Amino acid sequence: MRDRKLIALISVLLTGGIIMLGLFGCGTKKYRVDYDGDREYYEGAKDEYEAGEKVVLYYDLIATDTDYAFYLDDERINFGYSEDKGFIIEFTMPEHDVKLRCETRNSMEYIPPIDPGTLLVDYFEETVATDGGDDSFEMTLTYYDPVQVKLDVYTDAGEPDSYLVPYEAFDVCLGIMYSERLESWESMDDTVSLDGVRKVMKFLDDYGDYIEVSTDRMPEDGERAFDRIREAISGYIKDEYRKTKKQPAGCFLFSVYHSPGCLRIYLTVTSSPSETAVAAAFSPSTSSPFSDISHLKRSAVSVLFSVFSS
Repeated sequence: MRDRKLIALISVLLTGGIIMLGLFGCGTKKYRVDYDGDREYYEGAKDEYEAGEKVVLYYDLIATDTDYAFYLDDERINFGYSEDKGFIIEFTMPEHDVKLRCETRNSMEYIPPIDPGTLLVDYFEETVATDGGDDSFEMTLTYYDPVQVKLDVYTDAGEPDSYLVPYEAFDVCLGIMYSERLESWESMDDTVSLDGVRKVMKFLDDYGDYIEVSTDRMPEDGERAFDRIREAISGYIKDEYRKTKKQPAGCFLFSVYHSPGCLRIYLTVTSSPSETAVAAAFSPSTSSPFSDISHLKRSAVSVLFSVFSS
């Protein structure tokens, strides 16, 4: 008799547990995705996802002559392309709510050409209010040619150390600038750097205008942007990039750079050992993606020969 009562009790508990799991799930918490008002353009979009779940979305609002960039919590993310479904956005859901937004830019808008020596990025920091005086450190990126930028590193020692680094260094800095929303800092309240180091950054944006920010006016987590830029540029301070070597005459250079929302092909020819002549720069828009890189190379080479034959 006692055994029957025990069996009946166990059955009731098991049944209750199954009902509770059915009503409330297994207890895995879900987090929300804010689509910045564009949820209807993301095929497969859901309001919530479990932490660790792989999210795959398809963005089908694709216009011609338009460059696209996607940001997850203001961090620029990679995306693919499918002829059937449009842009493919993939990420792993973190343990918090996120915001996904899309930014577009008219790729046909005229952008003034960049002259050699044009300042692209300037990072400056200065230690203030110290007994030993003000110590400063500065790194600048200036335009050199379509495949390289000149990196100068200044310290209190005097003459800068100079390097010729890949053009992608500037693209990386631009990506950080846009992901940190530096263009919006101007409207913020005055702040004071807590570590006694005043920092200033200046960028040439995609439209040929300069954006300047400093620790005098920044958001609460603004130091992160300065740290990211400093780390990114410092990563190119290598002996292999020191500005000491020249390309031999007649050298043909081919370079491909790819980043989210940007695919560039550069072709240059050195006309003499001491001078690099730009032959062509080919920059297809992401609004008409190419899946075959060989097609891009052939297109770029045809541009090159058309320049020389003209």
